[in-house]
Amino acid sequence: MTLNEFYRRQVALWPLAADNIHALFGVCSRPMRPAGHEEGMPFVIQHNPARIRSTGAKVDAASVAARPCFLCAGSRSSEQIALLPVELDSSLPGLEYEILLNPYPIFPYHFTIPAMLHTPQVIASDGGRRFDDMLRLSRAMEGMALFYNGAKCGASAPDHFHFQAIPEASMTILSTDRPVPFLVYGYQSRDEDEMLEWFARAVAQVRELPPAPDFSTEEPEPRMNVICAYNDGVWKTIVIPRRAHRPDFYGIGEGKFLLSPASVDLGGTIIVPSPADYENLTPETLSSLLRQTTFML
Repeated sequence: MTLNEFYRRQVALWPLAADNIHALFGVCSRPMRPAGHEEGMPFVIQHNPARIRSTGAKVDAASVAARPCFLCAGSRSSEQIALLPVELDSSLPGLEYEILLNPYPIFPYHFTIPAMLHTPQVIASDGGRRFDDMLRLSRAMEGMALFYNGAKCGASAPDHFHFQAIPEASMTILSTDRPVPFLVYGYQSRDEDEMLEWFARAVAQVRELPPAPDFSTEEPEPRMNVICAYNDGVWKTIVIPRRAHRPDFYGIGEGKFLLSPASVDLGGTIIVPSPADYENLTPETLSSLLRQTTFML
């Protein structure tokens, strides 16, 4: 089954997903660059009310433990179906993930790819096995950008390992010829083993950066977002080290903005669920957001 066939079948079976995808065609958006980086990579500010579930998610240990895991098969809607990687690409037997249509998308073509087992959101372990899974999945989903949000870097399900995927063209950071305003580690290669070796070095470099103010020594990996795409035999990957999970002005009320950056935001599309925040967001606010949550240049 192709990804397009799976997409059409799922949309036909699930009214909630179909309605939310249709609603995307009416979302407001506007271009913006952070103050002080007017010649750099462009961003798009997207007002997307449905993403309040993710942007406003409570990801502290107590809140996560108190709710059912929405990525586990037993907690999903009966209308949600899954595509196995081997059904998409016969060279992927034993790759224990399920490809799901995201019912609260950022873009019309938006997938979540959870591991079959309920295991924590940690990619920098197991000798690079999870990153190798990311490489293999991106090859099977050529033209899509796969991304990983660390447990305190935008993941709304930090207790269940997963990737997400959107069209590569929607991830500006992968193709921009303008300077990216924050520190990134990037690499591209045709060789899978070379990519794995590079990723291990990139993670080691992230570990050497100053930790987030609230970083706990019990956290199993440094805070980061990872973006990967495969085209014409070449993998391209970007690792974004994180200074903090959310800015100090995160929240609701006067002087607050409900902004919780993850891979898509740092990739070029800033998701804003609140209409007031969308109207009031300025280049200075965007600059502050990036300065607090990334290693801004």
